[in-house]
Amino acid sequence: MISKVLYGALFLVVLLAAIAFGGENSQLVSLDLVFFALPQMSLFVLVLGAMAIGILIGLIPSLILVPYLKLKMNAMSNRVDMLEQAPAQE
Repeated sequence: MISKVLYGALFLVVLLAAIAFGGENSQLVSLDLVFFALPQMSLFVLVLGAMAIGILIGLIPSLILVPYLKLKMNAMSNRVDMLEQAPAQE
């Protein structure tokens, strides 16, 4: 229950910070890359888009790594169970 309240409060703080950032950075900018140029958009939209692309690129390794680690953890758990059931050798 307390964690939901904390997550809600954190969400509101981040939302208010994003709104304040958007209000202060509403001027139009144009991004000219090597092979193409993006049309004029507000700086807030450009920064938000760059952050979203960065988050997606950052999530790609976890999408590959998490299933592999789950398989490895299941295999180790099965191995531990098998070793616990084996008769003790003296």
